[in-house]
Amino acid sequence: MSRKAGIIISFLLALLFTMLVTLGANAKYRQVSKGVTVVRAAQFIPAGAEIKPEMVETASVPAQAAIGMATSVDEVAGKVAAVSMVKDQYVWKEAVKEGKGLKDGYVVVYVPVDLSSSAAVVAGDVVDVFAVEKSSAGTSTKLLAQGVRVLHSLNQDGSEIEPGKGGGVSPVPASRAPASVGLEVPKEVASQVVQYASAKAVYLARSAVPGA
Repeated sequence: MSRKAGIIISFLLALLFTMLVTLGANAKYRQVSKGVTVVRAAQFIPAGAEIKPEMVETASVPAQAAIGMATSVDEVAGKVAAVSMVKDQYVWKEAVKEGKGLKDGYVVVYVPVDLSSSAAVVAGDVVDVFAVEKSSAGTSTKLLAQGVRVLHSLNQDGSEIEPGKGGGVSPVPASRAPASVGLEVPKEVASQVVQYASAKAVYLARSAVPGA
């Protein structure tokens, strides 16, 4: 074999090897970047809320990023949000659970509040519920319940207030000021909460007791 032929053969082998390496790398890239359908929140979903099909939507992400995520609407519809989820947040399998939104023996009571009496809570927060009693002797407070989950926090338009949205703390825009708060309270104290709520005498304090 002549020297010239050897050079040509070596060049062709090098070219073939480069092509094989490139094809292999491209195949691996296509596999990694292959889109997988996953589920994300189409709106703010409060912790404890039952997930309805219209609350979620599907999106495509790379296969490696989809590990642990819900992959179909049917997989999450009818289940309960274990944590609050903001719009466009991907839904992880561990973020939903079986069952209904309310715990056994509990009911939801909506309490009218303002920015001060609500402690500016949003859905998913845990609060202690106090009643303010006024009499000729003065004003006193009464603890009605501890470690109560906030299921809903609505502004004056009746829209759910999303965590982290808005224009800051001072001044607080109307869209961020709670006007009504949905509390998950034990049935045995529900009548008391309703009674004080009707007089707008319920005050909330962020609780040190973790919600169940």
